[in-house]
Amino acid sequence: MKKLLIPAVLIIVMVFSNCSSSKKSASPAYSGPVTVTYDANVLPIIQSHCAPCHTNGKGMRAALNEYDVAKGRIDNIIHRISLQQGQMGFMPKKHDRLPDSLIQVFVDWKAQGVVEKK
Repeated sequence: MKKLLIPAVLIIVMVFSNCSSSKKSASPAYSGPVTVTYDANVLPIIQSHCAPCHTNGKGMRAALNEYDVAKGRIDNIIHRISLQQGQMGFMPKKHDRLPDSLIQVFVDWKAQGVVEKK
């Protein structure tokens, strides 16, 4: 009986130690009505999913790391990242489709007036 008690107590302690509501996520997911800005919300997505192809100095490709370029192409960006992999024009080319939550950031940015900074 004692042999079972110690492992059971350890398992219970480990389970409850991970249930604390005071823990914070290292990178909280985007979850709705906030002011979406290019600098705070859109640019980090571009840097992690569109670079190095869509940055300054990359030939004919749009430099989406520039606010004015991204703002002027927002309809095209939303269209292309909303396509399914394999469809003509899909982006990010040769990579997995962006999660819907990241696509929604672009949609919300457009709906809120493509604001650059807070």
